[in-house]
This record gives sequence, C-alpha cells and structure tokens, in this order.
Amino acid sequence: MDIEAFRKAGYEAIDRICDYYNTLESRPVLAQVEPGYLINKLSTHPPQEGEDIQEITADFQRLIMPGITHWNHPEFFAFFPSGSSLAGILADLYSTSVSNPGFNWICSPACTELEQVVVDWVANLLSLSPAFLNSPPAPVHDQPPSTTASSPSASPPLTPVESSGTSQPLLGGGGSIQSTASESVLVAIIAARHHFLSYFSSHSSLPPPSHESLIIYLSTQTHSLGLKGAKLLGLNYRELDVDEGCEWGVKGLAFKNAYDEDRNKGLWPFIFIGTIGTTSSGANDHIDEIGPIISQLDSVWFHIDAAWAGVSFSCPEFRRKGKLDAINKYADSFCTNFHKWGLVNFDCSILWVRDRAALTASMDIGSSTPSFLRTTQSDAGLVVDYRNWQLSLGRRFRSIKLWFVLRNFGVKGFRAHIRKGVGLAELFERLLKGEEAVEAVCEWKMKRENMFEMVTPRALALVVFRLIPPRPSPPESHNALSQETLNALNITLHQNLTHPPTPPPLASSFIPGSDPSVSNALFITRTELKGKVCLRMAIGAERTTEVHIRKAVKILERVGRRVLREAGFAVGEGDLGACAAETKSAQTE
Repeated sequence: MDIEAFRKAGYEAIDRICDYYNTLESRPVLAQVEPGYLINKLSTHPPQEGEDIQEITADFQRLIMPGITHWNHPEFFAFFPSGSSLAGILADLYSTSVSNPGFNWICSPACTELEQVVVDWVANLLSLSPAFLNSPPAPVHDQPPSTTASSPSASPPLTPVESSGTSQPLLGGGGSIQSTASESVLVAIIAARHHFLSYFSSHSSLPPPSHESLIIYLSTQTHSLGLKGAKLLGLNYRELDVDEGCEWGVKGLAFKNAYDEDRNKGLWPFIFIGTIGTTSSGANDHIDEIGPIISQLDSVWFHIDAAWAGVSFSCPEFRRKGKLDAINKYADSFCTNFHKWGLVNFDCSILWVRDRAALTASMDIGSSTPSFLRTTQSDAGLVVDYRNWQLSLGRRFRSIKLWFVLRNFGVKGFRAHIRKGVGLAELFERLLKGEEAVEAVCEWKMKRENMFEMVTPRALALVVFRLIPPRPSPPESHNALSQETLNALNITLHQNLTHPPTPPPLASSFIPGSDPSVSNALFITRTELKGKVCLRMAIGAERTTEVHIRKAVKILERVGRRVLREAGFAVGEGDLGACAAETKSAQTE
C-alpha cells in the first residue's frame, strides 16, 4: 500500500467508524454469534499473496463486526464500562502512526515527557497528594487561570531523576501508565516485596524473611487481580473476610487481628491491597482505619486499587466518600483506570507511587543494564526511563490518548461525564424502587409489588439489586423464602435478560399495546455476596441517557414479572400497563 492508497482507505475507514457510531444504538449490545463462528469461517493459513485493502476491510465488516460486543453502546450495563471517545480514537490513530516502543527517553522524548505531564495533570484533577507527582503540583482550577498551558513545553523543567547508571535517585513519587490494574497491582507487589526485604537487609537485626513466610493481604471482595498476582509470584495470600456488617470493606480491627495472628505464626504480611469501589458492590475498604495501623508497621506496603471508582475523585463531592484524605496520607501506591469510566480508549491504567526509588529499585537491573539500553541522558540522571517502572521493556504511546481526551473534554466536561453517570444510577435506583414513574409522561408514582430490592447501597454509578417475589401480608412471610429459591429466581432472570427467549406473538408479559417484537435483552452481570445472587447495573457509557435507563427498567419489570409467574408466584401486570395506557391517551390528546 502506498501513501495515496492509504489516504483513500483512511478516509473510508473514518467514514465507516462514523457510520458505526451513528448506527450503534440500533445494534444488539451483545454479539449474536455462537462459539467457533469465526474460526470456522477463516482459513488455517495466511494468504500467499497480498490482498487488496478493500477486500480486507470488507471482511472486517462481514466477519469481525458480527462478533463484536459493543462496550461503547449506550445500553451496555455489564461489568464496568470500558470507556471510549472519538478524541481517543483519533489519538490512537496518531499513536500508531509514530510507532515507538518507548523504553528509553531517547526512543522518543515526547513519549516520555508527555506521559510525565499528563499523569501529573490527572493527579491534580483527582486531587492526589503532591507526594505522587512527577513535578511540582499545579492545582486544577474550576475557572481558567490567567495563563494556561496545554503542551509539554509549558510544564516545569525536568530535574534529575532515577537512572540506570551511577546517579543516585532522588526521593519523591510519580506516576506511569500501565496496561491494566492487574499489571499495576503486580508491579506494586513486586515493589513492595523488594522494599520489605531491603528493609531487613539495611535496618533490622533480624534475618530477612523467607520467601515462604511472605504473605499478601487482600479481602474476599478484592478483584481477582490480587489472587492472580500472588499466583504469578508464587506468594502466599490471606483473604480477610467482609460482610454486610462492615459494609463489605475491611475494618481496621480485622486487619490488626489478622496481622497479629500471622506474626505469631512466623508469617510476614508485607502488602495490603485495599480497594475503593469493589467489583461486586462498589464498596470501600476502611482506609482511614487501616492506614494508621500500617503506618506503624515496618515497611508494610499499602496499595489502593481504585480501578473503577478512582476517576470519580475528579468531582470534589465524591472524594470524602472515597476516603481520598486517607489515601493521600497513607497509601504507598494508587491505581485507577481511565479506560473504564474515564473516556480513554483501552488501555490506560495509571499507577502512582509515593516513593519512585522503591519502585525502580525493584525493576532496574542496575549495573547489568546492557550498553545498548544506556544513554548519556539516563546516566546523567536527567530523564525518566519508563522501562524501570513496569514489567516489560517496551511500551505503547498511551499518554497521547489521555492528552487528547483531557484537552477535548476539559475538566468541566470530564466532571460532567462522571456526574451524569452517577445521576443516571440515582434515577435507576428510584425507578426500581417505584419512587418515580418509568414513563416520564406518567405523573403518578408507580405502585410496584416490591419486585426488586437493593442488596447494597448504591455506589456512585453502580446499583446492586435482586428480584424478589411480591411481599405478601404479613411482610415477615417473605423472609421465610429460602436463599436457594431467591438465588434460582435471579439466575433465571439473568439468563433471560442475556439470552431472552423469543416471545409468542401475544405474550401476556409484554406491556399492553406494545410491540411484542421488542427485545427483552439487557446486558448486565450478576455476582454473589455471601452466597446471595444479585444483579449489577453499571452505568458509564458516554452516550447513555435517561431514555436508556427507563428502557432498562421496563425490561427488568417485564422479564422479572414473567420469571416470577413461571416460578409459581402470583403477580399481576403491574402498573406498567396502566402507565402505557396513560401514555397512549396523553399522546392522543
């Protein structure tokens, strides 16, 4: 392909992407294919001769697109959102056009220095402690300052930092962009282990702990990344149990009791992976209680995984609930993913550390660094070499995506996006509780039959709930239903939402007067909390609106009523039919 052919294909690609976004809402959220659909259509060997790019792009539409689940769809409510934006797409295009492995500053100085700048931008946006900054802090203003800067050349001058040569690293923290929070926690565990063992080598009269005695602390609600990190590194771990009584987060006393117990057994807990915004319920560990305890222990590392919820700190009103003050005071490292709720296309996970020397000492091979990786700038301690901040040598030019998105949306636009997600979750909660009519035209509140209950308090843009049979009188008889029965109802509901059966033409479970061909599909995920099966509604796509939330609740009502009826519970059509009738009457008038 020559330049002009690329130009033509590029124009067509942009047109197709625009068409895709214009038709996105009309597509099913979940890929409508069976396992092996693509494997069976593709040849087992690559072509011997090159093919025309038009043929390849046509096959992308014909073969690949049917197997795509649309995470950027306004009705995607599963897992957590995987953010994307048009600005991020353009940035990805520019990033790949200047291919750079980025392991040294000299590979492309702009790649390294832009990352230093935008990671500090984000730290200031989230109001992280200056201890986590690469450079002196610059506060984020609600109103534009008298002079603005949006390019690396306007950032504070570089100061000597760590190197692969003989220069001594300066004290201080900093941030880098990793691929995912899983990689970030793995890097944090490695840094914590090196830091912990180094303490015994230089500060303690005790012999260094054995590998077998080291133990990772996490909770039963910590993301699986913690367990995977322990497995990859061959380390022991302990899951601290949490439940509704502690708001699904580890309390300080539970941590202290576990630590004392393990030390009496000769074990050495060396890192606690705390969470802000757990996957199952959006819960927070009690950072403000655990932090003071860890601060009194010898070199125990405190990592905070805020992969989903961390971006909410961009809005001042969410910082207290997220325990930001305690994070800033006690955390040794902090991670959040901008490729979740943060509008940046996958992948973009930012890891900050309070002490960069503790991180780079665990990753830098020092005097063994081969000469082809050494540079004059590095040996002089004038630049950052990000290969010593991560597991791999090479890295993608991810910072340009963050740069494009933050400049395109601005602080106000970014905060508006986060607040919109929270507001829509509040609406969903009100609708599900029957505190507000599903159809906006209906002025009365819906008198639901208590078909749903909140399992945990709403957390930002995450609502966790479950289907329950309408409560008979007296209400106490509802409590007599076994958890097994309730779990079976919610498993069935989830299956019917994700893979809805084709309804009969006059299915009574549909709203009277509605089109029975309307899909019952709703892509949400389910989880378990202490054996209780529940459903998660995670909101965060850029194009999601109130219309999509109301539609989701109508589907839940419709399918939930059918599931209950088929399970033998007496339920009526509910007020959805009445609301539909009122809507039709209002439209006629």
